[in-house]
Amino acid sequence: YLHKLKTYVRNKAHPEGSIAEGVLGDECLIFCSRYLHRVETKFNKRDRNDDGGQPSYDTSPLSIFSTPGRAFGKGVLREMSIELHKAATHYVLQNCDEALPFVQEHKNILIQSSVDNVEESHRLQFSNWMSKRVTELYNDGKVSKQMLSLARGPERRVTYYPGYYISGFRFHTLQRDENKKTQNSGIMVKGENQVDDVPWYGTLVDI
Repeated sequence: YLHKLKTYVRNKAHPEGSIAEGVLGDECLIFCSRYLHRVETKFNKRDRNDDGGQPSYDTSPLSIFSTPGRAFGKGVLREMSIELHKAATHYVLQNCDEALPFVQEHKNILIQSSVDNVEESHRLQFSNWMSKRVTELYNDGKVSKQMLSLARGPERRVTYYPGYYISGFRFHTLQRDENKKTQNSGIMVKGENQVDDVPWYGTLVDI
């Protein structure tokens, strides 16, 4: 704090007066800024890693899309590969609470069919199976339109960004972190295993 007061000194012959004027000026600016609406000040400016707000179910009733987040940097429109699209679709479905009943239903079908490797078959077949299953239920009026959209999966043409804010954290792609001292491209994903969930550590290549 003493260092801050020292920065107010403009006239070394009268340091006390300079400090008093500086503090008074700061207090006046603080007082006035509290009456400025829709203007960013140090009292209402976003945090460094602000993700855009609190979780909300108003925009989407599905839990996986209710968490706020915002991308930063220049977006580039590209098309995902077929393999990446399948992997992304499977991951979203596996981690959406509303899709868990379908996950269990599909695994039960595989078990009853005496499949050798249930987990592998589930990984390869679940996305297509759920799309057909939810479409049937939607035609019967038993599921919502949001669930139908979830089951059909995302579009292959998506916008890629160099970074993303979510849950108070900042994530960068590996390319953005190449020449930076602070690395924010490392991630940990909870693994899927019948015995125990082994975490998987890696780096973000694309967002």
